[in-house]
Amino acid sequence: MRKIISSILTVIILSTMFVVGFPASAKATTLNGKAVSKGQIVTVTYRIKAPKLMEDIQAHVNYSSGLSLKSVSYSSEMKKGSFVENHNLTRQIRFNAVCIMKPMNFKKATNLISMKFKITGNGSMKTSLNLICLDATDGTNYGRTGANSQYNKLNISTVTKGLASSVKPKAINKKSLKSKKVTKSSMKVYWKKVSKINGYHIKINARVKGVSINNQRKQSTNSILLKNVKKGQKIKVSIRTYKKSGKNVYYSSWTTKTFVFK
Repeated sequence: MRKIISSILTVIILSTMFVVGFPASAKATTLNGKAVSKGQIVTVTYRIKAPKLMEDIQAHVNYSSGLSLKSVSYSSEMKKGSFVENHNLTRQIRFNAVCIMKPMNFKKATNLISMKFKITGNGSMKTSLNLICLDATDGTNYGRTGANSQYNKLNISTVTKGLASSVKPKAINKKSLKSKKVTKSSMKVYWKKVSKINGYHIKINARVKGVSINNQRKQSTNSILLKNVKKGQKIKVSIRTYKKSGKNVYYSSWTTKTFVFK
């Protein structure tokens, strides 16, 4: 009996050790396997290459929750004839084209559909293309389903690309960057407030010693006070805005101006 109880206790202890020793790790935010961050703008493009000229196509794209569709564009090949699309559906985009008089030419790799999303969620997200129907001018079926489908002869690829520029904050207007004498030995530098940012990154480069301010700093207010400034002293001020998106920090271009204390 003691051996049985001892065995049970051993199992319980070991089970507890495993639970404590292997905590669940936080899931990364990804789109089609590519690392992204909340608030980021990302494009997803499906490219197609087909061996023959095509006369009709019917397809749809599904996408995960956590993706907000901003825009969508289609290959001009599908607009040679009758083209219809609907992107105002719940997490789905439908499109089809019939181009009998001027067949679609996908013999070279072509962007079939390109979508721009804003990342609004977390975790693993994806998009998927379902090519329901794709018929060549000679009647060959290249759709995913149907009799004698030649779908495996198509070359379909997905390109998922993050647009860092969409997160890049607005720079400070140089005309708004000004100075004002406060006392005989201090000067205030100020600028017009920029919206939708987290703060300002400031660099000071004084030609003469005596400015009691850190060479670099980050702050949320739109002014700085320079102390112990001497008459005739030249002070170069460079400021850029920054914005946080997930774990990333994006910066604007620098706005630089040199002031002379009078």
